[in-house]
Amino acid sequence: TGRKKPLFTIELWNVYDRIVANLPRSNNSIEGWHNAFAKRVAIVHPSVSKLTEKIRREQSKFELDIAQIRQGQEPKPKKLK
Repeated sequence: TGRKKPLFTIELWNVYDRIVANLPRSNNSIEGWHNAFAKRVAIVHPSVSKLTEKIRREQSKFELDIAQIRQGQEPKPKKLK
């Protein structure tokens, strides 16, 4: 046939299996976290010690959120700008 070979295979971009498995169709939640974390770091090229400090704070926040959810508390609503 006269069609060009696609740049990406169907298996790569097809989300049918993800929908059947009740998984998200995209990685928007990951992108959202990455964007928020980048804003919290607030430095384009942080030093290793600065980045380590920010990652430790993020981990502590995550562990606190998980503990509160396990205790039956509702997660705090996100601040909207």
